[in-house]
Amino acid sequence: MRSLPNVLLVVSLLAYAVSFFLPVMDLKRRSNGQPTETSRMTGYEAFGHSFKAMVALGPEEPFPMPMWLSNPFYWGAVLLLMLRWYRLSLISCMIAITLSGWLILGRDILIGCHLWLGAMVLLMAASLIQWQRAAQRTDQPADASKTSDQVVT
Repeated sequence: MRSLPNVLLVVSLLAYAVSFFLPVMDLKRRSNGQPTETSRMTGYEAFGHSFKAMVALGPEEPFPMPMWLSNPFYWGAVLLLMLRWYRLSLISCMIAITLSGWLILGRDILIGCHLWLGAMVLLMAASLIQWQRAAQRTDQPADASKTSDQVVT
Protein backbone atom coordinates (compact mmCIF):
# COMPACT_ATOMS: atom_id res chain seq x y z
CA MET A 1 0.00 0.00 0.00
CA ARG A 2 1.23 3.47 -0.85
CA SER A 3 1.96 5.77 2.05
CA LEU A 4 -0.17 8.88 2.44
CA PRO A 5 2.75 11.34 2.02
CA ASN A 6 3.74 9.71 -1.28
CA VAL A 7 0.17 9.93 -2.55
CA LEU A 8 -0.02 13.57 -1.45
CA LEU A 9 3.25 14.30 -3.25
CA VAL A 10 2.05 12.75 -6.52
CA VAL A 11 -1.35 14.49 -6.33
CA SER A 12 0.42 17.77 -5.54
CA LEU A 13 2.69 17.46 -8.58
CA LEU A 14 -0.26 16.60 -10.82
CA ALA A 15 -2.32 19.50 -9.49
CA TYR A 16 0.61 21.87 -9.99
CA ALA A 17 1.11 20.72 -13.60
CA VAL A 18 -2.60 20.85 -14.48
CA SER A 19 -2.93 24.35 -12.99
CA PHE A 20 -0.69 25.70 -15.75
CA PHE A 21 -3.33 24.84 -18.36
CA LEU A 22 -6.38 26.20 -16.54
CA PRO A 23 -7.56 29.81 -16.27
CA VAL A 24 -6.21 31.58 -13.20
CA MET A 25 -7.80 35.02 -13.47
CA ASP A 26 -9.78 37.39 -15.65
CA LEU A 27 -7.91 40.42 -16.93
CA LYS A 28 -10.05 43.49 -17.41
CA ARG A 29 -8.58 45.99 -19.80
CA ARG A 30 -9.60 49.59 -19.32
CA SER A 31 -9.65 52.60 -21.56
CA ASN A 32 -10.42 56.01 -20.04
CA GLY A 33 -11.51 54.31 -16.83
CA GLN A 34 -14.11 52.18 -18.60
CA PRO A 35 -13.75 48.40 -19.03
CA THR A 36 -13.23 47.60 -22.71
CA GLU A 37 -12.60 43.86 -22.77
CA THR A 38 -12.01 40.90 -20.51
CA SER A 39 -9.60 38.08 -21.24
CA ARG A 40 -8.68 34.99 -19.28
CA MET A 41 -5.10 34.34 -18.25
CA THR A 42 -3.98 30.72 -18.02
CA GLY A 43 -1.48 29.43 -15.51
CA TYR A 44 1.44 29.32 -17.90
CA GLU A 45 0.69 32.89 -19.08
CA ALA A 46 0.61 34.07 -15.47
CA PHE A 47 3.85 32.20 -14.80
CA GLY A 48 5.58 33.86 -17.76
CA HIS A 49 4.17 37.31 -17.04
CA SER A 50 5.16 37.16 -13.38
CA PHE A 51 8.63 35.85 -14.24
CA LYS A 52 9.14 38.67 -16.73
CA ALA A 53 8.04 41.16 -14.11
CA MET A 54 10.54 39.70 -11.63
CA VAL A 55 13.51 39.96 -13.99
CA ALA A 56 12.87 43.09 -15.98
CA LEU A 57 11.30 45.89 -14.03
CA GLY A 58 10.26 48.75 -16.27
CA PRO A 59 7.46 51.22 -16.84
CA GLU A 60 4.96 48.39 -17.37
CA GLU A 61 5.91 46.63 -14.14
CA PRO A 62 7.02 49.19 -11.55
CA PHE A 63 7.26 46.59 -8.76
CA PRO A 64 8.25 42.92 -8.58
CA MET A 65 5.62 40.22 -8.31
CA PRO A 66 6.56 38.14 -5.27
CA MET A 67 3.97 35.48 -6.05
CA TRP A 68 6.23 34.10 -8.79
CA LEU A 69 8.79 33.23 -6.12
CA SER A 70 6.29 30.69 -4.80
CA ASN A 71 7.28 28.44 -7.71
CA PRO A 72 10.98 27.99 -6.86
CA PHE A 73 10.07 27.53 -3.19
CA TYR A 74 7.57 24.84 -4.23
CA TRP A 75 10.19 23.12 -6.43
CA GLY A 76 12.70 23.32 -3.58
CA ALA A 77 10.17 21.82 -1.18
CA VAL A 78 9.61 18.89 -3.56
CA LEU A 79 13.35 18.30 -3.78
CA LEU A 80 13.83 18.63 -0.02
CA LEU A 81 10.99 16.17 0.62
CA MET A 82 12.57 13.65 -1.74
CA LEU A 83 15.93 14.13 0.02
CA ARG A 84 14.13 13.45 3.31
CA TRP A 85 14.81 16.89 4.72
CA TYR A 86 11.26 17.13 5.96
CA ARG A 87 11.47 20.20 8.19
CA LEU A 88 13.16 22.28 5.49
CA SER A 89 10.56 21.07 2.99
CA LEU A 90 7.81 22.17 5.35
CA ILE A 91 9.41 25.59 5.81
CA SER A 92 9.83 25.99 2.05
CA CYS A 93 6.13 25.14 1.57
CA MET A 94 5.09 27.71 4.15
CA ILE A 95 7.17 30.37 2.41
CA ALA A 96 5.65 29.41 -0.96
CA ILE A 97 2.11 29.67 0.40
CA THR A 98 2.88 33.00 2.07
CA LEU A 99 4.32 34.45 -1.14
CA SER A 100 1.37 33.20 -3.18
CA GLY A 101 -0.90 35.14 -0.85
CA TRP A 102 0.06 38.29 -2.76
CA LEU A 103 -1.77 36.87 -5.75
CA ILE A 104 -5.12 36.50 -4.09
CA LEU A 105 -5.24 39.91 -2.43
CA GLY A 106 -7.89 41.98 -4.15
CA ARG A 107 -8.32 39.68 -7.15
CA ASP A 108 -10.93 37.26 -8.35
CA ILE A 109 -9.04 34.04 -8.87
CA LEU A 110 -10.22 31.11 -10.96
CA ILE A 111 -9.84 27.33 -10.77
CA GLY A 112 -6.22 27.23 -11.98
CA CYS A 113 -5.10 29.47 -9.15
CA HIS A 114 -7.02 27.43 -6.59
CA LEU A 115 -5.40 24.26 -7.93
CA TRP A 116 -1.93 25.89 -7.85
CA LEU A 117 -2.43 26.93 -4.22
CA GLY A 118 -3.91 23.52 -3.40
CA ALA A 119 -0.79 21.82 -4.78
CA MET A 120 1.31 23.77 -2.29
CA VAL A 121 -1.00 22.88 0.59
CA LEU A 122 -0.90 19.18 -0.34
CA LEU A 123 2.89 19.25 -0.45
CA MET A 124 2.96 21.00 2.92
CA ALA A 125 0.72 18.24 4.36
CA ALA A 126 3.05 15.55 2.98
CA SER A 127 6.06 17.32 4.48
CA LEU A 128 4.36 17.72 7.85
CA ILE A 129 3.35 14.05 8.01
CA GLN A 130 6.86 12.89 7.09
CA TRP A 131 8.44 15.28 9.60
CA GLN A 132 6.17 13.99 12.38
CA ARG A 133 6.89 10.36 11.46
CA ALA A 134 10.63 11.01 11.47
CA ALA A 135 10.37 12.69 14.87
CA GLN A 136 8.47 9.72 16.27
CA ARG A 137 11.10 7.29 14.97
CA THR A 138 13.93 9.21 16.64
CA ASP A 139 12.04 9.47 19.95
CA GLN A 140 11.67 5.69 20.29
CA PRO A 141 14.46 3.58 21.79
CA ALA A 142 16.23 1.10 19.54
CA ASP A 143 14.28 -1.83 21.00
CA ALA A 144 11.13 -0.54 22.66
CA SER A 145 10.09 -4.05 23.77
CA LYS A 146 12.92 -4.26 26.33
CA THR A 147 12.49 -2.70 29.72
CA SER A 148 15.30 -0.87 31.45
CA ASP A 149 16.19 -3.87 33.68
CA GLN A 150 16.47 -6.15 30.63
CA VAL A 151 18.94 -3.96 28.79
CA VAL A 152 22.46 -5.31 29.04
CA THR A 153 25.20 -2.71 29.05
